[in-house]
Amino acid sequence: MNLERAQLGLLAALAATIPVSIFASQLLLALSIAVLVTRLAARRARLVRTPLDTPLLALVVWTLLDLLRNGKATAVGAATAIVVGLVAITPAAGFIGPLPALVLGIVTTFPSYYALVYRARTRLDDSLDVVAAHGLGGTVGALLTGVFASKNWNGSFEGLLHGNPGQLGIQAIAVVAAIAYSGVASYLLLKVVGLVTPLKVDKREEGLGLDKSQHGEEAYADDEGAILILQRDAADGPAALPALAAAAAEGGRS
Repeated sequence: MNLERAQLGLLAALAATIPVSIFASQLLLALSIAVLVTRLAARRARLVRTPLDTPLLALVVWTLLDLLRNGKATAVGAATAIVVGLVAITPAAGFIGPLPALVLGIVTTFPSYYALVYRARTRLDDSLDVVAAHGLGGTVGALLTGVFASKNWNGSFEGLLHGNPGQLGIQAIAVVAAIAYSGVASYLLLKVVGLVTPLKVDKREEGLGLDKSQHGEEAYADDEGAILILQRDAADGPAALPALAAAAAEGGRS
């Protein structure tokens, strides 16, 4: 008996992780704001609004891009935008003012959004879009810190717009160093892990879903979000397994 995951079938094939993604993004937003606000409040009370500006503007711009591109705003897109904004403001918090934080939220959205769109058209395996969201978001945030930094806000150094172009070079060197360190460290860690367990499941398990193949469970057993499993019979062709066929007969959607 061969099992395959139907792309379209009698039961809805909805992502079980969307509610979890939304909850996680909101939790990340709350925790990040708490940490950044505490840090900034200790330095200067008028800075406490800055961590909010960037993710809010990133959310607005990302939603508009989704509407222009697809005609629909998605919940996962909104969650991703919040993460991108938080990642971008993290290196800049405490060094730039509220208005540059707004600009940062707008600017950082575009490379992350279109990198995510491009990745979806390729065979690159980055299901969480870490490179597009965290990688590019953090890179843009770090570089623009060297552009917008103001001693009036951070008390330490000026950025490019305030007469110190060298700071942008310093930020660029830091970005390259972070990329090199992360790449080498990740490669070595993956090699060590690969000695203990495979780094990737086979195509059958990936198609079935890792919740089912690796853990023997799934978020939904039937109705909304259920996975349609087909039983392939040489004579009659694919047929829904009995339990799922019964669920479909009771109201599963086509």
